[in-house]
Amino acid sequence: MTYLLKLQQNTKIEIKTPQQLKAFMSENLTQKQIKDLVKIKTPASRKMHLSQEGIILIDVLGQLKTLSELELNNNQIKDISAIQNMTKMKRLDISSNQISEVSALKPLKILEFLNACKNKLSTIDALSELNKMKELDLSENLIENIDSLANMVALQVLKLNKNQLQEISSLRGLTNITELYLQSNKIISIDDLKHLKALQKLNLSNNSISDLSPLKYLVQLEELNISNNQISSLQDIENLLNLKNLFANNNQIEDLRPLKPLILLQNLYLSSNKIYNIQPLIYLVSLCDIWLSSNKINTLPIFPENDKLRNKYCFQSSL
Repeated sequence: MTYLLKLQQNTKIEIKTPQQLKAFMSENLTQKQIKDLVKIKTPASRKMHLSQEGIILIDVLGQLKTLSELELNNNQIKDISAIQNMTKMKRLDISSNQISEVSALKPLKILEFLNACKNKLSTIDALSELNKMKELDLSENLIENIDSLANMVALQVLKLNKNQLQEISSLRGLTNITELYLQSNKIISIDDLKHLKALQKLNLSNNSISDLSPLKYLVQLEELNISNNQISSLQDIENLLNLKNLFANNNQIEDLRPLKPLILLQNLYLSSNKIYNIQPLIYLVSLCDIWLSSNKINTLPIFPENDKLRNKYCFQSSL
């Protein structure tokens, strides 16, 4: 790959490798010295990695229209309009910047991977036509409405944690999702999740959820995090027979009998609940870790011999 950089003082620098371009940008782009970037030869590489370089402006990248993969994470970028002509882009990482607007992404119709976490996004309407998307990370932003995600039927991994979401009905048609992260929002109802039957990992922690009944349809679940909610019963997860990891700390759970059928459970976190009796846990022969601190346990059952069990009780209860 060979490029010619034109600087503001009409100085010209020939750049022959992606490494040289990266080094020059990290040193000079924040000073707004680059005036133009002229492509001399067709790029042999379709990838560029400019992470953690202190970059503020990316205007110079606008002519790299053949890029298929671009990493700009952990910089100080606010404006990504230069990206709008990169219609060959399949993977884009703009996480950990200062971006508040993503309309430049609208033309990127074949984008399959987008990481835009840890920015200042409040609206994502520009993403509505990106229906080739397979993995999307919008966590740690200011998003309240996700209607624009409704047509992303190819999505497999979706991260929306640490936003301002209250309503998630737009997700009901995304039936190919296998991993969904919704922790630390303002969600009360999860009824629309019952349609996402391919889910294997689901994080709902730190919300205001009390009804788990939609989860009984998600029989492929292997990992479920419902910590820090308002849950009093585990009855609706007793048929999740593929469950291996359950996080349910800081709720109002008393009865553990619904867990008896879940013999594949390996890691069980139930600290800070209202549990008295842990006898049902003796049936969970695959357990490796049990965390039960801050409960009201008054008797200890005798667990069968289990070489896998590393932390048998790990509790500070009423005993």
